[in-house]
Amino acid sequence: MNTTTNPVNLNKLKAKIVETDTKKSDLAAALGVNVQALNRMLAGRTKMKVETVPVFCTVLGLTMDEREDIFFSSAK
Repeated sequence: MNTTTNPVNLNKLKAKIVETDTKKSDLAAALGVNVQALNRMLAGRTKMKVETVPVFCTVLGLTMDEREDIFFSSAK
């Protein structure tokens, strides 16, 4: 069953992508989507599936605190 997670703190997620110098093409490939689909996720036009959270965490090297702050906070 594919469920979606919302809210995601997109500003913090995008900042972490920049901070870790992660290429969007590499992140998209790890997520199994194209860069355009990733950009829609990061713009908040597409809800992120719960299944993407571990991929973001692994690729970006997120700590548990960062994971909670980014994916399970109430800020957008």
